[in-house]
Amino acid sequence: MSKFKSKTFLTLIILLSITLFIINPKSCMDATSNGLKVWLINVVPALFPFFILTRIVISLNQTSILALDKFTTKCFKTQNSGLVYFLSLLSGYPIGAKMISNYYEMGAIDKHTATKMFSFCSTSGPMFIIGTIGIGVFRSAKIGYILLLGHIIGSFLNGLLYRGKTMPDTQFSPNISKTSLNDIMYDSIISILLVGGYIIFASVVIELLKISNLLPMLTSLICKIPCFDYNAVYSILCGLIEITNGLIMLGSTTISLPIQIIFASIIIAFSGVCIMLQSTAFLNKIGIKKSTMLLQKFTQAILTGLATTLIVLIAF
Repeated sequence: MSKFKSKTFLTLIILLSITLFIINPKSCMDATSNGLKVWLINVVPALFPFFILTRIVISLNQTSILALDKFTTKCFKTQNSGLVYFLSLLSGYPIGAKMISNYYEMGAIDKHTATKMFSFCSTSGPMFIIGTIGIGVFRSAKIGYILLLGHIIGSFLNGLLYRGKTMPDTQFSPNISKTSLNDIMYDSIISILLVGGYIIFASVVIELLKISNLLPMLTSLICKIPCFDYNAVYSILCGLIEITNGLIMLGSTTISLPIQIIFASIIIAFSGVCIMLQSTAFLNKIGIKKSTMLLQKFTQAILTGLATTLIVLIAF
């Protein structure tokens, strides 16, 4: 498809979306309101402190911690990646992408290293996996820990998959300018607002797909394959756009609990379009190909699903 035709097609889609918004104002406004509530109640308290704290760590010139860097250098052949990997696992989406962007801007890593780091530093955190999903959706901390373990193993294996055979010969020295608390606060506020915008946007997109009947139609089409449950497929498709709502829907389906857990692990690892857009926004200056990011998230989802399957077979 030519660039002109692509722009024309996108314009038509946007005009159709605006028309649907005008025809169904209440539904779209409710979706906007729900997205705002999710961001304000669930995301801001969980992410905003981490945005501030990680920027403070970087301002202290702690781009590398010896023990962590030795581990990630040996495993993934990447420099200055240990702290990002550790904080990504603790903090969750999209802290890893934000820190990769910060490191690149400081000169601590190059584009090649940043691309490899995304394969294992784009992870969800224990607060979301254990608290929101394990306890909140499945009413079980045990399931939360199963999902977390599978997620950590999956991200580790994904990093090994993209490690390559060599490291850059250049030894990177971060160029960190003096940073005030006001600078850190401003950067953190802009970052959390950016995340909120994408969450609200994703909520509206899901609602428009429902109103246009595209999501139900696609679900019905997939369910023509034998043994596919309509509600399960519908929840997974929603989860591929925005993971929280999709996982809540998945938890209310009638499919067996082990299968629910495995599908949940895949959705969390893939992260959904909403988080992918957030990550893309932070990494835009680096120039990592969107197709590369998508491929890395796809393989991470597959590897996490396989790891979780083994854990579920043992645990159940």
